[in-house]
Amino acid sequence: MKDCIVFLTKSLKARKIARNTINEILLERDVIGKELFDDVKRIFDIRDLFGHNLRISQIKKEAEPILENMNTTKDMIEADPEWNKRPLEEKLSGVVRGVAIVLQLTFNKLVIDQKITRRKK
Repeated sequence: MKDCIVFLTKSLKARKIARNTINEILLERDVIGKELFDDVKRIFDIRDLFGHNLRISQIKKEAEPILENMNTTKDMIEADPEWNKRPLEEKLSGVVRGVAIVLQLTFNKLVIDQKITRRKK
C-alpha cells in the first residue's frame, strides 16, 4: 500500500503516511472498493492484536470474530469445506495472502492504466 501511495502522490514522503490514512485515501480515490477497504482495516486490527497482546488465547478469542466477518473469508469458506477445521493461523495466512493478491493486482492495473493514459497524450 505504501508503494501505491508513493505512486499516486509522486513523493517518497508519502511512505510516512499512516496505514489507515493510506487505506482511506485509496478508497476515496476509488483505487480500492469498500469491501477491500474493510478487509484491509480488519487485517490491521488483527495485526494490532498480535502486536499488543501477550496472551495467544486472548488474541485468538478476539481475532476469530474479526476474521469471520471479512469479505475475503466469506469467499474462502464457500470454496473450502474444511475451513472451520483449520487453525486460526492457517486461516489468517490464507486470508492475508488473498487480500495481498487482490491489492497487488489492483495496484498493477493502476500502474498500467496510468502508463496507457500517458501514451495517449
